[in-house]
Amino acid sequence: MRAFAVDMASLAASRHPQLFTTEQRKAKRQRRVLIDVMRNAYAHTAVAPYAVRPRPDAPVATPLHFEELDDPKTRPDRWTVKTVLRRLERDGDPWAQINHNPQTITAARRRLAQAGADLDERG
Repeated sequence: MRAFAVDMASLAASRHPQLFTTEQRKAKRQRRVLIDVMRNAYAHTAVAPYAVRPRPDAPVATPLHFEELDDPKTRPDRWTVKTVLRRLERDGDPWAQINHNPQTITAARRRLAQAGADLDERG
């Protein structure tokens, strides 16, 4: 899985260097989005969905609906222990169907390999 994540991040950063980077140092990222694959390995930790963060007002790590990505109000502290249940009642859980269509990454690996080959050919 990690090799796939690294390859995918590298391909995205090479195709869109003005948007994406894999550079870990903030000073070198400029205004690009970091595609961070460092937590994509066995026994590495990540923030679980709906985990409460130890910050003022107790923000909650909340999965998003795709349309929320463009919403300027979407911030890491937008939902808190006081507001997240109302959000779920109003909008539903974005991950409610997450286990209904399980897939392997076999097809994605093939597409990624082809995309990398296409990129190599273009030089």
